[in-house]
Amino acid sequence: MGRAVVFLRWDAKRCRHCFGCIAACPQNALGVDETGNLQYEMHRCIRCFRCASGCLYGALSVVREET
Repeated sequence: MGRAVVFLRWDAKRCRHCFGCIAACPQNALGVDETGNLQYEMHRCIRCFRCASGCLYGALSVVREET
């Protein structure tokens, strides 16, 4: 039996920079870098994925892969 790996995928083309994902994150694991792109700090993430729910445009999705 494999191990499940769960991570976030960001689709820059769908992102409208509304920052709903950042506001939804209780751990401040998301931010914006100097170029305006989404910055994800994995070590802060508690895998609640509220950020994906907070994204109004479907730019963030939760991906689960079996290894």
